[in-house]
Amino acid sequence: MRTHLQLLKLESRILPSLTVPAYNSLPGAQASVYLNFSGDFISSWGGVHNISIPPFAGGSGFWNMTALSTIYQIWQNVSEDYSPFSVNVTTARPTGGEVSQIDVGGDGSWLGATYGGIAQIGGLANSSPANPTRGFVFPVNLSNSPKFISDGAAHEAGHTFGLYHQSQWNGNTLVATYYAGPGDGTAPTMGNPYSATRSLWWYGTSEIGPTSIQNDMAVIAGNALVGFRPDDHGNTMATADPLTVSNGLVSGSGVIEKMSDVDYFSFDSGPGVISLTVGHPSNSVDLSPLARLYDADGNLLASALPDASFNDTINVTVEGGTYYLSVTDTGRSSGSTPTSYGQNVGQYIISGTVVSQPTWWGALSSSAVDALFGKGKHGQP
Repeated sequence: MRTHLQLLKLESRILPSLTVPAYNSLPGAQASVYLNFSGDFISSWGGVHNISIPPFAGGSGFWNMTALSTIYQIWQNVSEDYSPFSVNVTTARPTGGEVSQIDVGGDGSWLGATYGGIAQIGGLANSSPANPTRGFVFPVNLSNSPKFISDGAAHEAGHTFGLYHQSQWNGNTLVATYYAGPGDGTAPTMGNPYSATRSLWWYGTSEIGPTSIQNDMAVIAGNALVGFRPDDHGNTMATADPLTVSNGLVSGSGVIEKMSDVDYFSFDSGPGVISLTVGHPSNSVDLSPLARLYDADGNLLASALPDASFNDTINVTVEGGTYYLSVTDTGRSSGSTPTSYGQNVGQYIISGTVVSQPTWWGALSSSAVDALFGKGKHGQP
């Protein structure tokens, strides 16, 4: 079976018989966002009849590997948006549970107007694979941009979970139905996120009215079979999960499901320089992470704030022993207010290097180490 990267090497070939690979972000979840790129026919929806949705072709007009590469990127990005929740973002038709189906294809001319997408509001509780809640994204109207299509798919799926638009008000006057954010690089997924670096679930006023506060994450998680994804890592040093270390290379991953979440990891290193990076698994960046490194006594050795790509990097010289890395969010963005802010959550990956220890090092007891390297030894009384 060819890997995704092997398939990309064939992208110049026209392969009309290709099918969309089955990608799943959280297999086993009882609720799914089904991204359908294969075309569809709907006999009736929203008062319109005999709707034909063409397969997504990535702007090329035919199936090829470039289209499939774009599909993979879109799936990754939407998976990032829904990573805090018990939701499986998938490109395979679900066989059970509640289903939000987003058909991606065409220009939506059947609506008689130009939209980036459209969806019903709510209805997830009454959905099934045979009768999903429906949303549509029209890539032709979104410049066939992977980012725009991803933002549109997450937005339209949000409607099917019961979300209204995040809007901007001035007193009782509606300034913008689709709020574009405070100008700090963040914007509501349920507003106008296309020009923002980070498209986030928002806490702010909805289109319903100037006093109607909508907590996007609470609404999505409030669906009966959804909820938040279970916390995946310990929240203290005592409950830290071990990082994977192989030949001095470190790896790990996780999700900050709520802004109150802190994930702890443990690892051992010999004396020398260690380097740790907390980055992102896709091109879509939701989480702005904060990384901190502690020694075995809980002393803070180093911390790192995100760079321009929202990656944290710690480089520090250590004496050797057991260490702890914590990952959390950096809080609300600079332009936010207590009643209007993006929720800083999402996925992260950990990479880096530590100093490999000789096999005998790990077998030494603490008293043996003291005997070798300190505690009044070396001829001292």
